[in-house]
Amino acid sequence: MSAVARRTWPRALGLAALTLWVPALLPYLIGPLRECDHCMATYAMCLPIVPGIFLPIVFALDDAPFALVGALTTLSMLGGLAAAMRYLSLPWSRAAQTAVILAVGFVAMVFSTLLRA
Repeated sequence: MSAVARRTWPRALGLAALTLWVPALLPYLIGPLRECDHCMATYAMCLPIVPGIFLPIVFALDDAPFALVGALTTLSMLGGLAAAMRYLSLPWSRAAQTAVILAVGFVAMVFSTLLRA
């Protein structure tokens, strides 16, 4: 057996999806969303693209380009993380997971705070 942990693609995609979207739920637990029903509804609509929402915010995009760039960024992150989980050894894939969890949690908290502002 090689040193590389070979996960199947379905397992790698599932782990990547959990890694991307579980930290995106953080603002519901400890963020400012609990105090504003409108902000909570807006965040819920944006939840599918929250992991990749940093780029559309930085480029100040509106409406359809905002959603498109956010969705493409999120899908790219999902594919890249799934490939990392599939082909990297266990310590490296866990390091990638940890970095993504921290980044998505940070972006989710910033986005929820921007919704409240």
